[in-house]
Amino acid sequence: MNDKNIALPEVILNALALYLKDEAIKFYQSDEGKKYYEECQKEKLVKDVNDTDDKASV
Repeated sequence: MNDKNIALPEVILNALALYLKDEAIKFYQSDEGKKYYEECQKEKLVKDVNDTDDKASV
């Protein structure tokens, strides 16, 4: 069986997306989620500052 060719009905995909959206909102509103988000922002800032592939300078 080729796992790349699995097709799910759109109604199932929509239900999964709505469930995951609600779970993501709950997570990011929690203390753990807020801490995780802050750490991600710090990492992103470091990556942005150290980005040497700046296309604006071309």
